[in-house]
Amino acid sequence: MKQSIFIAFLLCLLYFSIASPQETKQLTNSPNLLEYKLASATELQEELCTVPSDNSERELFMAKLFIQAGAKIQEVQKQAIDISDKPANNIYVVKPGKTQNIIVVGGHLDHVNVGQGVIDDWTGACAVTNIYQAIKDISTKHTFVFIGFAGEERGLLGSRAYLRALTKDSLSRHKAMVNLECLGVGESLVWVNGSDKELVDTAHSVAKRENLPLSNHTLNGVGADSNSFREASIPAITIDGLPVDKFSFIHSPQDKCENVNQKFYYDSYRLAVNYLLELDKIDNLLINTNEQPSKP
Repeated sequence: MKQSIFIAFLLCLLYFSIASPQETKQLTNSPNLLEYKLASATELQEELCTVPSDNSERELFMAKLFIQAGAKIQEVQKQAIDISDKPANNIYVVKPGKTQNIIVVGGHLDHVNVGQGVIDDWTGACAVTNIYQAIKDISTKHTFVFIGFAGEERGLLGSRAYLRALTKDSLSRHKAMVNLECLGVGESLVWVNGSDKELVDTAHSVAKRENLPLSNHTLNGVGADSNSFREASIPAITIDGLPVDKFSFIHSPQDKCENVNQKFYYDSYRLAVNYLLELDKIDNLLINTNEQPSKP
C-alpha cells in the first residue's frame, strides 16, 4: 500500500514536470565511441538551487528528478530505513545491464539542520540523477544502481540498510561503489585513504584522458557511505570537491548554492559520467582493498 501511494504521488509530480534539455555528447577519446546525453550546466544549477530543505521533501524531489531524467514511474523505488523519530527512505533506480554484476553510484539525500544542505550533499544526489540521464540508454555490461541514501548524517544509516537487505548472492555481485560527496566547492578530488586502489587509478586515467582536473587528498576522522561498502568488502571510492580549507562550509550557514562553483561542479559531473562508463569495461572489479593507490 505504501509503495502504491508513493507511485501515485510520483504520477502527480510527472504531470507537473517539464522535460529538461539535454546535450548529446560523444566520448571522442574512447575506443568504442559511446554516445551519452549530458544535462546542461543551467539545468544542474537549477536543480541544485531549488532543493527543498526538509529531508522527506528531498526524497520526493529526487524521485521527480529521476522521472525527468527518463525513468518510468514504476522504476523509481524507495527503501525504508530505520530512523525511529521520523520515517526516511533511500530513493533509487536500477538500470539493467548485460550481466547481473552491479555497480552502485550514490550520494546522500539528507542534511543537518544548519544551512541549505546543497553542498553536503545535494551536489552528490543531484549528480546521481543526472548521471542516470546521461547513460540510461547506453548498453552496459554491469547493472547500475543509482541511489540517494537517507540517514547518512545519522551514521550512514541508508547505505547500511541497503547492504543489510542484500542476499548473500546479491552481495557477491556488487563489484564497486562510487560515492559522490560535497562536489563543486573546488576541483574534483579523491578521498584517497578512504578509497580502493584500482578505482582511484582508473579515475585518474579517465580524468587525464578527458582533460579534467582530479587530485588526491587525505582525510582523517570523516565518514561517507562508501565506508559501508568497503566494510562489506565491496571496493568503493569517494569523489568529492571539498578542499580541506573549505570544510567550514558544511554543517554551517555557508552550505548554500552560492558556494558551489558551477564550472567545478559540471567538471565533476562530466568526470563521473566518463568514469562509470570506463568502470563498466572492467570485467573483474574485485580488488585488494588494502593496497595503496598509485600517485597520479
